[in-house]
Amino acid sequence: MTRTIKLNNETSLVEVNESSSLADMQRNCSKFFNFPFGKRETYTVHRGCLICRHTTTFSDGKPVRRTVVYLYLPAGYSDSPRPDMQCVSASGNVHSIKQGKRLIDKILDGGSYWYGM
Repeated sequence: MTRTIKLNNETSLVEVNESSSLADMQRNCSKFFNFPFGKRETYTVHRGCLICRHTTTFSDGKPVRRTVVYLYLPAGYSDSPRPDMQCVSASGNVHSIKQGKRLIDKILDGGSYWYGM
């Protein structure tokens, strides 16, 4: 099932295919997966979107477990029609896979996303 999502309260609409798999994402966005996020990376796909879990170290030297959620856009954006990933958890509001799944459900069921949601 394909969902249309409105990004950042603009007229920009993107499509998310809920049946997309990790293999689809890795094949179409290979540069995204070539960049190391940190140690112990794990990927979970929920409703065609990606949840990344990894451990990273910031300037204070303490390892931190992070969870980042991305919308997978197989058709890209209107001004750049190639597959892409849109980060939707940059504000640090997701700390677990369960919270990531809830955020994805909220975005796909609500039909819109804006930064800091």
